[in-house]
Amino acid sequence: MVMGDYPVSGYKRSRIDPDMYGDAYGYGMPPPLPVFPCVKLRGLPFDVTDDDIRMFLGVEPIDVVLCKRDGRLTGEAFVVLSNPMHVEMALAKNRTYLGRRYIEIYRAKKTDYYRGVCAEVMEGGMSSRGYSRGADYDGGYGGSSYSRGGPASSSGLPLDAEGSTILKLRGLPFSVSDEDICNWFNDDTTLGISPVVKDNVLVVMENGRPSGVAFVEFPTPQEATTALTKNRQTMGTRYVEIFAANRSDLERYKARGGF
Repeated sequence: MVMGDYPVSGYKRSRIDPDMYGDAYGYGMPPPLPVFPCVKLRGLPFDVTDDDIRMFLGVEPIDVVLCKRDGRLTGEAFVVLSNPMHVEMALAKNRTYLGRRYIEIYRAKKTDYYRGVCAEVMEGGMSSRGYSRGADYDGGYGGSSYSRGGPASSSGLPLDAEGSTILKLRGLPFSVSDEDICNWFNDDTTLGISPVVKDNVLVVMENGRPSGVAFVEFPTPQEATTALTKNRQTMGTRYVEIFAANRSDLERYKARGGF
């Protein structure tokens, strides 16, 4: 039996064709919630750093939480990324090697990440961390803005900058040279510091190319603190972060032959 153009019996409902109706989520159906862009890494070296993970994944993370137990790294980490495409790029690194370590990578939920943050707070890790990228992640995946850097002085600069003559730069262009870094500081006449020279700039290399990380040594702690005011300024189209570093940080990179 047929009623109008539709059979009453034996009718099989077909899937709504978005092209036919012009809206894939029509008829009051809400679009699916976006997935929180986070992955979990397992099997990491026990001396791994945020920069090691960034270079391994090949993408710029919004935040990295290195999991610890009793003050020691466990070989696991949570990495928050800026978009789903970067998540897929990170997942493509699953079951590959970081140095001699075989790394597994999984998708992680927002609750997993927050547990990692809470555990880090309990371990006292946030007081010494340099990551502060809340401006990059505004809760577009159902979260809220955050900034997880260390405590700041009244000037807004990290407290651990006091007494340091070495600064670490992260987020540099991948074509950067030591001369580019010198010019970046020297062309800013508002700083009022001694000219930065090439001998005091060390660009960290990865597979023969700049990794986006560099160290700069200044004559005095006061000049280094002044140079820190360029934190979060741009070099070309890249947003550059600056952190206070120490001699051991510098020597660790030198030992890897990364210059």
